[in-house]
Amino acid sequence: MNIQITQASHATTRRRLMKSLPAAALTFCAANTACCGASQQIPKDPFLDAYNIWIQSQIEFSRVDNLSASGASKYDELDRIWEVGAEAVDLMADISPSSPEGLAALAHVIFAYHGPNDDPGSAAYSEAIKYTDIRLLENLYKTLSGERALPDGF
Repeated sequence: MNIQITQASHATTRRRLMKSLPAAALTFCAANTACCGASQQIPKDPFLDAYNIWIQSQIEFSRVDNLSASGASKYDELDRIWEVGAEAVDLMADISPSSPEGLAALAHVIFAYHGPNDDPGSAAYSEAIKYTDIRLLENLYKTLSGERALPDGF
């Protein structure tokens, strides 16, 4: 990636940088594929294994929480599921992502922990998403993942 800072305005420089990021990630992947040879695979990003465990724990937690049953057994199950997700997050805290997908996953986890806790359609969410730090986290996730919106339910 060859980005030169010129006398251009901050907005122009920023736009050029943001446009070049996805291309730079693809260039990085293509370069790794070319140097590894056609017979070798690029190693899987270990960050994504922990991320997928965390995602599954979030889905399972919501499923069990939405069951009509209540009582100690339901709450014991929720605690167990929560612990699995917490262990996955602890693991992610110690692993550096090694792929663009891993970086997008990291941005998602950070947004889930530090973004608004309200439902995306609520007035409270609309208010919280106006804060610069939250908008920056959202922008980071969208840029790294290539998605136009945040994942549902997080």
